Amino acid sequence: MTLGDGQDKKNARVERIREIVMEDFERVNSSRDPYDILNVAVGESIQQIEERYQRYERFYRAENFQRLGDIDLTRKALDIRRSLGKAIVEVRKLGGRVQRNSSMNNAYPIGVGGARSTGASKPYNPLLDNDYKALGQIYLRDGMTFLQIGDLAESTALLRRSLDYNSSSGVTLAYLGYVMHKHRPFDAQILAEAREYLEQAVQLAPNDPDVYILRGRFFAKQHEAHNLQQCIDAIERINPAHPMLDRLQKKLRTLKG
Repeated sequence: MTLGDGQDKKNARVERIREIVMEDFERVNSSRDPYDILNVAVGESIQQIEERYQRYERFYRAENFQRLGDIDLTRKALDIRRSLGKAIVEVRKLGGRVQRNSSMNNAYPIGVGGARSTGASKPYNPLLDNDYKALGQIYLRDGMTFLQIGDLAESTALLRRSLDYNSSSGVTLAYLGYVMHKHRPFDAQILAEAREYLEQAVQLAPNDPDVYILRGRFFAKQHEAHNLQQCIDAIERINPAHPMLDRLQKKLRTLKG
């Protein structure tokens, strides 16, 4: 096989992936029905639906698309992934099986968080909290992906969305504060808000070393050696082998001259 043949096969594979993404993107954006979004048939069991969701979730992970070098395709893939995450939450609420008709998309208005409202109040189910936290994790990972590719505005929006589903996540608050200050480093109001988020993050996750890493990077940018030292002390106490600790220590030595 020649080098040209190998490139042709790679191009064909990428084009096939693009076709799949565009087909799924059109489907998830053309319906509010979670079963349509998940592409499952009427009467399938919750186990079958979960298995299909897991296949989609594995396919639409950010790392599968980052290496293709197509930002627009990556954006669409992450949009699809978020839609699938919201859809599986709704399906779990409904218990999997449901009899649908062609008018389901318009039968009920969308309520808070995308849930369908039938006009009758439903009892609170504390088990759903785990579903929403899982969805918050999806938005968090996507926000971190856009941070890595340098789209700070999109990263900020995704991290805020993550907090809509899991407002008690300290690491999400820390990432949000860090990304905000990185995106708007000379905006005094943004810096004050970012500082507040980073402080709240410590209160919510006092033993998470990544929270202190993000705080430390913030303080390094603000040339606050004393606060950076406190972050380093906390990381050394929690996880002295953290791969980012050495970098913060170097920043501290630079600040101290």
